[in-house]
Amino acid sequence: MASLTALREGIATRLETISGLNVYAYVPDTIVTPAAMVAPAPDTFIEWDTTQGGQTQDYTFVVTVFLP
Repeated sequence: MASLTALREGIATRLETISGLNVYAYVPDTIVTPAAMVAPAPDTFIEWDTTQGGQTQDYTFVVTVFLP
């Protein structure tokens, strides 16, 4: 399973394919618009599923878009 950091950076990498969009995988000191910032969702970003003896995690991320 990929780490939380690797998942967040993977989402950011995909967003970087949008021409002209500045992408941040972490909360930056300053933001240059237009921009998208990827962050784990507050409170419920990891959910554990232990049904059928398995152990999986579901991660929820928030992508915030900033416009000029």
